[in-house]
Amino acid sequence: MYESMIICLINFVLSSISCGIVCAIINNSLVSQLGITLTLLVFGFKQILIIFAVALLVAFVASFFPVYRLAKKNPIDSINNR
Repeated sequence: MYESMIICLINFVLSSISCGIVCAIINNSLVSQLGITLTLLVFGFKQILIIFAVALLVAFVASFFPVYRLAKKNPIDSINNR
């Protein structure tokens, strides 16, 4: 579970940074090419929380179900890979 949480945090940081950069690039290109002064993509605190929640949910589901399946088996069957 700890490994998946570390991967979750790395994923959260990288996706937040890349999403912020991509939103800024798209907004700047729309302003320069089309002359639109309207901000099309907004990246703020709410979006950062959504990214964190999705990363946490995926990490939890990806680590919980395999462990739950193995916990239901007998220890000897788990060791023998049955």
